[in-house]
Amino acid sequence: MTVQVLADGADYESSIPYHRLVTELFLGAARLADHRGEPFSKEFRARLRDMVAYLAAVPRPDGLMPQVGDADDGRLHVLEGYATTSPQDPRHLFGPAAAMFDEPAWRDLGGDAAAWEAAWWDLESDTNRVRPQADERPATAGHSIGVSHLFAQAGVAVMRSAAGHYLLATNGIVGTNGFGNHKHNDQLSFEYHCAGVPLIVDPGSYVYTSDPEARNLFRGTASHNTIVVDGVEQNDVRPDWLFRMFETSKAESVSFDDRPDAATYVGRHHGYERLPDPLTHERTFVLRKATGELTIVDRLIGRGRHDVRWHFHLAPGVLVTRTSGGTVRLDARGRRWTLKAPPALVVTIAPAAYSPSYGVKVPCLAVDLGATVDVDGERTWEFAVLA
Repeated sequence: MTVQVLADGADYESSIPYHRLVTELFLGAARLADHRGEPFSKEFRARLRDMVAYLAAVPRPDGLMPQVGDADDGRLHVLEGYATTSPQDPRHLFGPAAAMFDEPAWRDLGGDAAAWEAAWWDLESDTNRVRPQADERPATAGHSIGVSHLFAQAGVAVMRSAAGHYLLATNGIVGTNGFGNHKHNDQLSFEYHCAGVPLIVDPGSYVYTSDPEARNLFRGTASHNTIVVDGVEQNDVRPDWLFRMFETSKAESVSFDDRPDAATYVGRHHGYERLPDPLTHERTFVLRKATGELTIVDRLIGRGRHDVRWHFHLAPGVLVTRTSGGTVRLDARGRRWTLKAPPALVVTIAPAAYSPSYGVKVPCLAVDLGATVDVDGERTWEFAVLA
């Protein structure tokens, strides 16, 4: 298990939906072992607890998982609302996990169905579960719920506030010990919700082998909320290898700071250093907790003339209106935001698609910006989303 789960509790496949599936499989096995009176080791249970803590930390304000990395919607148990539960919804696990590990906060995450789900696992009473030992509870257990947190090994930073503002930034390893079968090229990409309204989202996966072109499109750099330089993928992808990615980005988390007024994450990757004129991409995210204002500062370090493209993948239902300069207006659920960009960039509003589950895609819009630039040492660009 320790081979497949990183030290911060994240599954090593670099996919949030697959993390949910693996957590569910391990929870089911642990519950069966407890039921037989042959519980797994304390080490296993402690790492499993970390997996649940990670799963509890990443959901969006609406309780659904961001579709970071691949998703095939596999399930071990869905005992409540089987025909209506969204595959993005991990909350059926929090009731059983809360009972198994004596973590009331997880039960709250499970909502009204938490007790029902726990009962199906034969966990409705204290006599039917193994009481966790004191040394099974890591220092961070339960502390990630509803607060900002950096999962450094996974390369995932979660920033949120009580007002429903949410930002999840991704800058992770290729995954699966470098094989990259479920990883997407999403270095320094992000998902952003303001006051509970999804505005900028990860596009999801859509399909695998049934449509190779769509498979490569949805996992490619150009479909994620980040920078593409000279049309090159961050990590090398060969179109005929649908479940293989070759590490070139060497992502790193530079800093993470969670203060009462704002959360800040700085990340860097080296995927464009293999260009004839190498570049390093460094990005700073700042989420203001009171207003939900998001600021992004991109820094390209290196030299040469380059074609640079930014992509902002909007949630279904978000409408876009071009205004002046590099500014566009976003409208959703009766509210309005402004996406501010440097005025020198060329703005394009394009049709796109969002995949909430396997084989499903929903129309949406994307804002693409681009320019051909000269870099002599470094160049920076600042973007902001304002209510």
